[in-house]
Amino acid sequence: MIQFVHYGPHKIKPWYESRGYIDLESKSSKSYRCKEPKSLWQGVLDSEQKVDPTREIDIWICPKCFLYTSVGTDIDSHSAFCRYKDSERPGRKVYDTESCSIYELDPSRSESEKLYMQCLSLFGKFFLETKSICFAMDGFLIYEVVDKTSGLVAGFFSKERHPWFNYNLACIVTFPPFQRRGLGQLMIGFSYRLTREQGEVGSPELPLSAHGEKTYLAYWCGEIYRVFLSEEAGNMHSLRELAMLTGIEPSDVVAAFQHMGAISKVKGRTSVDVDKIFDYATSHRLPPAFDESGIV
Repeated sequence: MIQFVHYGPHKIKPWYESRGYIDLESKSSKSYRCKEPKSLWQGVLDSEQKVDPTREIDIWICPKCFLYTSVGTDIDSHSAFCRYKDSERPGRKVYDTESCSIYELDPSRSESEKLYMQCLSLFGKFFLETKSICFAMDGFLIYEVVDKTSGLVAGFFSKERHPWFNYNLACIVTFPPFQRRGLGQLMIGFSYRLTREQGEVGSPELPLSAHGEKTYLAYWCGEIYRVFLSEEAGNMHSLRELAMLTGIEPSDVVAAFQHMGAISKVKGRTSVDVDKIFDYATSHRLPPAFDESGIV
């Protein structure tokens, strides 16, 4: 059982189990510990050590490649061999501001990028109750947020390449040391930016956790409010038009209207009370708009 995870200068208590770290006898687990494949990873992080899964242990995560060890001193020796040492990063930079960057990770680019995604996903499982896909990365893209002050990955979201529904986000996590900084809203905003870029509407994969639902409702309400503030509101005549402007799935737009108490029925006809939207915005702290200037 893993008691604490050491990530850069941070010592973090896991919220949930990530079984891949514990089953050290499995082939897949060994690969995460730098032993395989040798052509990609030169350093070895304690790859042959066997750990009793009933014993409480700490593990150390390489903050560059997300491989791991149960021996803290191995991290120092690994850093000299890590594939992503110094300023190198996997992926393609797609967003950049003074405080953070977003990188797109694609398993089809290289085996090393695919392995990095698997390791990152395995680490994220510590803080996601329902995440189960850590190994099968081929059908997914991952967008990771890198904090510029520390140089550490602060969180990520994943999305399917070809979802059967119009899902624009499969899972999202902000790591504990970086929470309450608005990074969740940043990632959600970027996921909808990708959706609008494709001329589509999107929605997060369901079901949402209680916290996830609260976060998304805040985003949806903020986006809808800003549309009604804009000049485009005068030319908008339908729910579908509002959905296309925001990239938000119509059913989610309706959920936001209901949350703001903006839906009214008069003589059997359903309409939206715009004053209720403005009242809600006045009495609630809505998240800021997504900063488009960071798009690379």
